[in-house]
Amino acid sequence: MTRPARLAALDSAGEPLVVLYGEAVDDVFVGADYRAVRIDEALCDVLLAEGFERIVFSGVKWNVYFLDERSRASSRPRPAAQARARRMRSGLTGPMGNGIIADLGTAPAPVPVQGLGDEAAVRLMDSFMREGGPRTALVFLEADEWLRHSNAVRNAAAALSGWLGGSGGHLVVMLFKHQTLLAVQDAVAATHGFPRLESHLTRLREPGRHGAFAVGPPDAAELERLVHLLRLRSGLAPADPREVSRLARDLASARLPLRVWESRLTRLATEGTPLGRGLLRERGWVERPGHGDDNPWERLERMPGLAPVKQHLRRLNAWLAAERALRERGRGGPGRGSPHLVFAGNPGTGKTTVAELVGEMYRDLGLLPSGHVVQAELATIVSRFVGNTAHEVTARVEEARGGVLFIDEAYRLVQQGPGYGQEAIDTLVSLLESGREDFVAVLAGYPEPMERLLDANPGLRSRFPRTNVIEFPDYEPGELLAILLGMLADRGLTWTPETEPALRAVVTKVRDEAGAEFGNARVMRNLAGELYDRWAEDGDPDRPLEPSHLAGLLPDAASAGPPDPAELLSELDAMVGLSGVKDLVRDLYQVLALRGRRRTGQDLIAPHLLFVGPPGTGKTTVARVVGRVFAALGLLRTGAVREVSRADLVGEYLGHTAVKVREAVRSALGGVLFVDEAYGLSEGGGHDPYGQEAITALVKEMEDHRGELVVIAAGYPREMDDFLAANPGLRSRFAERIEFPGYTTGELTEILRIAAAAQGYTLTAAAVEKAADWLAAEREAGGAAFGNARTVRKLLERLETGLARRTANGAHDLSTITHEDVPHAPR
Repeated sequence: MTRPARLAALDSAGEPLVVLYGEAVDDVFVGADYRAVRIDEALCDVLLAEGFERIVFSGVKWNVYFLDERSRASSRPRPAAQARARRMRSGLTGPMGNGIIADLGTAPAPVPVQGLGDEAAVRLMDSFMREGGPRTALVFLEADEWLRHSNAVRNAAAALSGWLGGSGGHLVVMLFKHQTLLAVQDAVAATHGFPRLESHLTRLREPGRHGAFAVGPPDAAELERLVHLLRLRSGLAPADPREVSRLARDLASARLPLRVWESRLTRLATEGTPLGRGLLRERGWVERPGHGDDNPWERLERMPGLAPVKQHLRRLNAWLAAERALRERGRGGPGRGSPHLVFAGNPGTGKTTVAELVGEMYRDLGLLPSGHVVQAELATIVSRFVGNTAHEVTARVEEARGGVLFIDEAYRLVQQGPGYGQEAIDTLVSLLESGREDFVAVLAGYPEPMERLLDANPGLRSRFPRTNVIEFPDYEPGELLAILLGMLADRGLTWTPETEPALRAVVTKVRDEAGAEFGNARVMRNLAGELYDRWAEDGDPDRPLEPSHLAGLLPDAASAGPPDPAELLSELDAMVGLSGVKDLVRDLYQVLALRGRRRTGQDLIAPHLLFVGPPGTGKTTVARVVGRVFAALGLLRTGAVREVSRADLVGEYLGHTAVKVREAVRSALGGVLFVDEAYGLSEGGGHDPYGQEAITALVKEMEDHRGELVVIAAGYPREMDDFLAANPGLRSRFAERIEFPGYTTGELTEILRIAAAAQGYTLTAAAVEKAADWLAAEREAGGAAFGNARTVRKLLERLETGLARRTANGAHDLSTITHEDVPHAPR
């Protein structure tokens, strides 16, 4: 077998230990000979080709086994009976005398050494590695399991120490299903039984050392071979045979093990379903084709603005394509140099989107196998513990192998001062200069701070020359309008012809009033959310967006001026009950207005708020009113409300949570971040590190964006007290507490009447009385968890169902709800 591309770099270079790690160490491999083989088969062929005469395998199923006859024969004399069994019966002959040819063209079957316990297996392997006989490679296919669960840990540790320090040209190969070498080292350390192996792994992590190789997912070439193999073996039918190479690139972008694709594609062959890019989109198997059948260059051209970016990347593409053409003709020159890039620009200028496109471009040019993008920020690469930062940076680079490492706001590394941030920079430079060509780094951030970052280490300038710095300009008003309209269309909105020029005026006003660090597309996203909220409050899905929805957003020349905050407060009067809430919101408005009139020279900052009460008491609606009032007072830019819960703030692993909190806060800048059921972040107390990380990150973001954001945290009273106690900084930042009491039965029936009228229904007096009984019983049964207005909505649905049943036989009055339509109160 030809060596699989994913094992092409495997070379012990005189090391006594080779470590293979990654998500694909137990994968299937397809080499240039179009054979699909297991990892042990592939390693057997590779090691035999490297000159090893005996290959010994150890796995979970068998403590010791062999794949080739030569290794087996050199390890244990073959019994005479077994030798006789490979001859024909007496009197029979063939073209080769009485010999037998067995298993022609089949994969080698494992031949285990039977009856070996852990102690005996260690002794046998030790005898192979210490004797002066055949040059031996000992392969542990599930090294984790062997280290953790061996019943002969002490003897195994002693034997392994001898193998790592021995001579004779023998080799130990250990396979670990961990993403990074650091994770392998941590797993070995956790066993507390193999210190010699742990120290050897530390040396393998030093730059320039051989012996550690990541086994990643298959590249496009290997997947293309798989497709052709399954065409011959299983009858797989590509929808367009000319598109196989492109299909393979799409499959590679998903970064899945080859065995997953083998199973999926074999199933397609069994179904008789053609393989095409549309099918990949339909089944959700890959993301890249979700953009359509166009290439990344076409998608880049469709992005509004970014003329300098497009010009730079077109020139880069021409250089890289020319280099590839010269190499194909055997005329390779000095080359383009470093492929690593710096994206310098304000937030919301498309840097993350373009980084994803660059990954695809580099993949299509053959510079990267998959082109996937790993996003990293300060929280995911700088550790709070001494020495761990280098590990975190290395881990992110390992994740980015075959693709792009995108470090957003990279300049923050130099803002940390001497220490951890500098350690991250130095580690990244070391990895970039170690000769690794299997990933591309893209650093992003504000222009001036990025220049200071590049000056922090001479190696950064050499890897990120000025020709690789791409400036992302702020969007012009026309480009921002195109972005905004696209976002509104994505939400399903339409607009009248008069609305578009009004929106242009709003966008121009926002752009002109922005500071040096304008949020560009992020501001448009917040504006689109605000416009959607205003449109949705009308309750008419067929009504287009109209200039009236832009009240307060238009500049003075295009509107009658900003609305009176007192008029906005009148929206509260339309709400049933909540007299205490209305009084507190009005008092808050009057105090803030007074401070604004006094103009004492101090910054006027909108306060963060606690909304405390049971569900269904109007907290979200009041939050929207508060946002608009604060915007009308000039305390917030848009006043739009962004609703989040624990699921939106807590990540899948430690370090990811801070990133999600930052994303949520950035999406709400200029408005209100409404954290519903905020106590969910503290319910686990000190036993929930993810919730605590979210709270800590939220407190920091509230401080960092003071004056740009209002956070409203909502939930039950007692649970919200626990939430405030979870972090000392919370109580001081939530200075205002507004209590939302549960509705009385009379208020609930009034809410029911208003909601029914909004849908064109009227209730008879008897229906109202019966509905009141039902609501009172539900409230008593529900206790503190009673849904208030939410329960009213549920009741209205049941009333409509009752009306439909009663009038199904041809009754003419289809809008009056009677007592017959109301369910009986639960007893």
